[in-house]
Amino acid sequence: MKKAFAILSTLALVLALGVVPLVGGAQVAPGEPPQGCTLRINMTFPRAGQDDLELARGTQVGPGLPYAGTGTGDEDWAVICMLHTVQYVTNWIFYIIMIVVGIMILYAAFIYLTSQGNPEGPQKANKLITYAIIGLVIALLARAIPAAVRYIIGM
Repeated sequence: MKKAFAILSTLALVLALGVVPLVGGAQVAPGEPPQGCTLRINMTFPRAGQDDLELARGTQVGPGLPYAGTGTGDEDWAVICMLHTVQYVTNWIFYIIMIVVGIMILYAAFIYLTSQGNPEGPQKANKLITYAIIGLVIALLARAIPAAVRYIIGM
């Protein structure tokens, strides 16, 4: 079980630190105009001195589209697409980890209930619950990543 948890943790870390920046920073081939993105989640961006920019699910963001410039520059659509990608991926990581945590807790409860006086059963169940709590902390960190990215880039 330790190996499975280590593999899942490593996979989540690689996705969060490796794949997301690559997807967010992907470049268009030379000579092709940038494409933008279509939002798959609702997003809100605060703007100084103006109303918040609220973008609904399904909104297309890109050059030449209504949200190409959001008030701080003409290239804000790229930042919006990057933040959207980070938030979308971390949401999926959160949901997957929460499902695994739930399954681990149910399995630990099953082991605890069926231990029948075996001293190894409750010890194994306690370890599983400890791993589940660690997974819960990792899931909560996945929810904090978009807020940290927004803070770093100043949005």
